[in-house]
Amino acid sequence: MTDPTSEFFRGMAARGVDAKLNQVNVRVRFDSVDNGRTSSWLLTVDDGAVDVSSGTGDADCVLAAERAVFNNVLSGRTNAMAAVLRGEVRLSGDPEVLVALQRLLPDPAGAPA
Repeated sequence: MTDPTSEFFRGMAARGVDAKLNQVNVRVRFDSVDNGRTSSWLLTVDDGAVDVSSGTGDADCVLAAERAVFNNVLSGRTNAMAAVLRGEVRLSGDPEVLVALQRLLPDPAGAPA
């Protein structure tokens, strides 16, 4: 059975070029902790071209959280910036990267259109 985090990254990998990210050049690492074990994904955006790989690496921004929190953020049940402000997601590096990245995240359920 897959979870929202895995589905999100699989979808990102299939995206190719995303017009919403034209002129965006960032590397974001997601460190997901599940039962004390950390899994990492590296999302690279190069002028809208999206690439995803598993594993660690240098990044402009690193987001770290429990897997359940990422499942909520990456499925649209929780806003990523709100999760950072509440301390559910730890952010290191450039916080402006998260602002750009939110264009890729699903809108939280019940958010105004």
